Amino acid sequence: MLDEQFSTQFAEDLIFPWNQQDLDKKLSQVLGNKTGTLQGKSNLKAHFDKGLQAYPQFNFELLDVLRIMHSIVLYKINPKGTKTAEYMEIGSTDKIVKVVANSS
Repeated sequence: MLDEQFSTQFAEDLIFPWNQQDLDKKLSQVLGNKTGTLQGKSNLKAHFDKGLQAYPQFNFELLDVLRIMHSIVLYKINPKGTKTAEYMEIGSTDKIVKVVANSS
């Protein structure tokens, strides 16, 4: 089970680089996933880079961090008021191995 301190720090380590537009640091948290639609850091970086180019001042506000066993859900909101929940499975090396995102 992931403890509260680890979960909170993990969430902050994901949100801060995104808000600072530091894709290299953000992607250091992610492993390639052969079952996902985006595989590998280079594909994820290209995907996120398009988003940052379209919305250069895009920042998330972290509303809550939910955790159980080996997963974390980040509940956040962007400046447009869109709420998003990202479910992340954390692997044995404390890296993200799967992400499912839902937004309002």
